[in-house]
Amino acid sequence: LFSALINSISECDLLVYVHPANDLECRLPPGLQEIHANRRIAVVISKIDRPDAQPDSVGEVLREHGFVGDILRVCSLQPESVAQVRRQLGLNCGSAA
Repeated sequence: LFSALINSISECDLLVYVHPANDLECRLPPGLQEIHANRRIAVVISKIDRPDAQPDSVGEVLREHGFVGDILRVCSLQPESVAQVRRQLGLNCGSAA
């Protein structure tokens, strides 16, 4: 699926990498960030509400794998955290009228 992922990236302006707060292993394929270095990449740590969540440690792991810039945190059970991530990414948070 790596080649399908690379082809999909070529059509995107913004890549959002979502990583759970309870997983200290980065599974992003090596070199993926360099293939399309001109793309905006955002990182979101999810599941920050879990009892086994380690968002600070996960953030360090992601930095070690080359992620720069803000690392956002989200809990799907907290709608405001989702809305905040959408705002920070410049996505429309309003509903269709």
